[in-house]
Amino acid sequence: MAVSYNTHHVVRFSSGEVWCFSYSHNQEIIIREMGSNGIWKLPYELIFDVHEDFSVEIDNNDHLHLMCRSRKGELLYLSYNGADWSKQVISVFEPALYTIRYPVVIPANNQIHVLFAVGKAFNTGYWSLQHYCLDNSEWNATEVTKITSGYRLSPFYTDVSDKYIHLAYRSLAANKYQIFYCKYHMDHNIWSSPENVTNDDNDCNMPSILVRDDILHLAWISLHKNDLSVKYKNRSVRSTGKNEWSSEIHLNSQGT
Repeated sequence: MAVSYNTHHVVRFSSGEVWCFSYSHNQEIIIREMGSNGIWKLPYELIFDVHEDFSVEIDNNDHLHLMCRSRKGELLYLSYNGADWSKQVISVFEPALYTIRYPVVIPANNQIHVLFAVGKAFNTGYWSLQHYCLDNSEWNATEVTKITSGYRLSPFYTDVSDKYIHLAYRSLAANKYQIFYCKYHMDHNIWSSPENVTNDDNDCNMPSILVRDDILHLAWISLHKNDLSVKYKNRSVRSTGKNEWSSEIHLNSQGT
């Protein structure tokens, strides 16, 4: 099990042991362990000279997977097999030329998937969402899509079902921010074309997705005249068409 929030991640092993990963002001990622006896041990440094946004996941074998980026522009993948840590440099993006945001690591289907957004250092609001997949010790790179989202890019959100990685993100469409969705078929190694899920006359923000029992749940915020509306749709994860979303539901009362 893993719980994450940009600079703070908590994982629990099947033994009940808990590890807390956090970013320090010394530009390092530190680990603090709590044993099955409920007692916290002293924190220790895992890696230094890195940026604050990183990602940690634990797989079904109790192995850890961590992605971060160094101050030198390296995209780093670290793995822990239960005894030792290993480190790989996935790629290098010159910090003077490129900005990297929201790295995500996803262990699934006996592969390691990495997602992140990259833009020019002097960004004009255009980003490329990149997908790297580790298969048979080789990293394969694909561009998922381009995002028009202004200098302050919003986070994107993912979840996994048996065969798919599901992705929701915010991007500009017809001068309004909308929520887009696409999915990656892990057996065929292909991304679907992104679809505008919201098609709202107002700006939409803060998407969140959750997959449970073969249903993908999507929620987001719509802004109209300073009034926030929380909206919701769902669809079967096995759906192949763009018209198989449920009707839109408003989850809050107007003016709340």
